[in-house]
Order: sequence, then C-alpha cells, then structure tokens
Amino acid sequence: MTAIARTIVCTTVGRKDCPYSDFKVINQYGEEVPPGTEGELVTKGPTIFTGYFKSPDDNAQIFTNDGYYKTGDLARIDEAGIITLTGRIKETILRGGETISAIGIERLINSHPAVADVAVIGMPDKDLGERICAYIVRKAGMALTHEEMVAHLKKLGASVMQLPERTEFVESIPSTSVGKADKKMLKQDIVTKLNYAV
Repeated sequence: MTAIARTIVCTTVGRKDCPYSDFKVINQYGEEVPPGTEGELVTKGPTIFTGYFKSPDDNAQIFTNDGYYKTGDLARIDEAGIITLTGRIKETILRGGETISAIGIERLINSHPAVADVAVIGMPDKDLGERICAYIVRKAGMALTHEEMVAHLKKLGASVMQLPERTEFVESIPSTSVGKADKKMLKQDIVTKLNYAV
C-alpha cells in the first residue's frame, strides 16, 4: 500500500459500505455539489430509517425532496467515492450566502501561542445573516489583541472569509454536559452584547 493510499484510509471514512445505499453532498439549496466540494452529507438506502411516525413537519426538515436523509455532517466526496467528514452543520456560519466552517477557524486560532481555548460562532447581522465572532481564552500572562489574532490568521494563509470580525476575550468558555463548548450560550451572550433584536 502506498503512502498516499494509507493517508486516504487514515483520514477519511472510506466508501459506502452497502451497495444499495447512496451518498451525496449538497449545498444549502439542496443541490448536489461537484466532487471534492464541501457541503452537507445526505444518504438514503435500506440502512436509513424512513421517517418519524405521523410527523410530516419533522420529516420535511430531515429529508430532502428526493428522499435523502440529512446527516447534519459536513463532508466531501472525491472522484473515487471516498468520503471525508469535515465538521457539523451546526458548526458552520452562513455569511452572505457563504458557508464557513467554525471548526476550521478554531484550528487556525488555536495555533497562536497565546491562545488557551477558543470557540467560534456566527453572530447575527442584518446585512449578511451572520458574521464571525471568536471567543478566546488567553494563556496566563500572555497578551493578544483582535488585530494580532487576525494578523496571525493572515500569516497562516486564511481567506478573508475566515477572519473573525469580532473577538471576545473571556476568562473561560462555557461547556455543555459532555464537555464541548456551549455555543448556544455564547450566541445568547453575543446577541445580548449586540442588543440585537431576534
């Protein structure tokens, strides 16, 4: 097995495991995207449940018009049919029609030596729908400004779409019962700070 093949196996979830199942990746409009393009992974086949009993409204939310189940996972499928998971839909920010991965931005910010913890969320915006906001915990005794953090991201080659437009420096980031950043609480916090009418 070549190094490239090993890399593919180790960093992806592989191909579909059932010949009667089907997977594809769609954009926010429900359209299938070209191979290698990130979007939401959807699937249908004998291993997928057929829907909630007597719940047409719920089923309309979790199934596409052509019967594919929306997994909620962000993914790419290459020309060979190999699936790579890249995040969760809830971990995305929709800014001016562009879907941006919050996890990708968090990885970049985490590479700064002054960052102890980070959580990136979408904050409401009347013009673009959402803008990027980063909640950052600085390491003890280390300084970091919003401008320095943005400059760091640019140095790493981050696109303009990945640059946070606001940074909240906090002592700690709230967590859920399973130890993940409580982004729902952070979104409530930024809405309060923006005095945004929702």
